Amino acid sequence: MFRSSLIVLALSLCALSAQAGKASAPTAMAAYRSGNYEQAANISEQAGTASSYAFAAQALVADAISRKDGFCIPCLEKAERLAERAIELDPRLIDGYLQDAVAIGFRGRGVGMPAARSLGLAEKARAALDKAMAIDPTNVWARASLGAWHIEIVHHAGRILASFAYGASRDEGLTLYRSALKDAPDIAVLHFHYALSILALDQADFRQEAERELRHTMTIRTDDALTSFVRTQAEAVLGCMQSGSPADLDALVLKLQGYPAG
Repeated sequence: MFRSSLIVLALSLCALSAQAGKASAPTAMAAYRSGNYEQAANISEQAGTASSYAFAAQALVADAISRKDGFCIPCLEKAERLAERAIELDPRLIDGYLQDAVAIGFRGRGVGMPAARSLGLAEKARAALDKAMAIDPTNVWARASLGAWHIEIVHHAGRILASFAYGASRDEGLTLYRSALKDAPDIAVLHFHYALSILALDQADFRQEAERELRHTMTIRTDDALTSFVRTQAEAVLGCMQSGSPADLDALVLKLQGYPAG
């Protein structure tokens, strides 16, 4: 809904370099930044610390969501297992809960809404996000991920059912996500996925805001493979907004969010 979420790059890299082996941490970071996510995950998993397991989960999420043929569900499932291992080793490590929630959220999209409901994935993601927020309510990834959770539930369930069944609120989701973006101007994946979320929620209401976020995403020049990938996607969405129909835009947004076609 993700994320990790979405994905806690700077924080996880710092934590990994502090706790993992001197040789493995820089190697894993270099692999991640260059887009060799599977290698980064393998190196980090071998380090065997809570932070390294969380970073391995992060790398697997990045791998899962950046594949051209759609989300890699086995990658997300393994990311969840690694995040849970991180939580077991250190229940106060916020990255474990964030990576767990992001992986669950993206997996929920990939398997489709009926399967996600039957598996209780929305509730599992919310539980992990509540833990993260309890540890640090100022964390931009926690706020953005929880905001995305609210927006997504309202999008699929409608305002009344979302509020009654899940305690989800459109206004709370927007407030949380916008506050996170204000504090994280240079994290492309957050700005891009916010644009997708609000376009999915209501094209008419949020078209201008989404366009601003997409254009902002394209100005972010962080030197890593995931940011480059996200910039390319933002360009494609902007192109569709300018020349495609509302139905074309809906289809593209859902595809980029990871929902199965049809």
